[in-house]
Amino acid sequence: MSSELILGIIGTITGIIGTITGLYSLYLSRKRMQREEPHLEIRFIKCFHTYSKPALKDWLMYFRPRIRIDNKGDRGTTVSKVEIMFKLNNKEFTEIVEGDFLKNNKIDAHSTVDLNPLIYSYDETILEFQKQDKIECIFELFHTHGKVTIKGTSEMLI
Repeated sequence: MSSELILGIIGTITGIIGTITGLYSLYLSRKRMQREEPHLEIRFIKCFHTYSKPALKDWLMYFRPRIRIDNKGDRGTTVSKVEIMFKLNNKEFTEIVEGDFLKNNKIDAHSTVDLNPLIYSYDETILEFQKQDKIECIFELFHTHGKVTIKGTSEMLI
């Protein structure tokens, strides 16, 4: 066997070993990154809503959801925005609360936080409407690493 052939075989074997080692390293890095992300379990606890008194014309109603966020991951996250979608008198509404109006919005790794945003709904187009005791709602929570959608029913506060 010539030395060129032996060097070629050694080079091929070394290349295969290097490729396998590189792919395995890439796999381990990806697994580590997945483990270090937040792993959120979000539960809808309850929500209540109330309507504006006739003398107060600046808001229609407000919602007060309670959402429990359990971070089982190795990295914290921050909820930057909560969006609520609901129907009132067959009209769809979307309201957003963000920034300083969110309390307890930082969720550290391996911690549990109850998020209780106060979400006002403003609409001057509805002058007469039927108050609903229960309203089906969809909540979207936007956090540092993505968004999560959760459904719940809001009950009227008397």
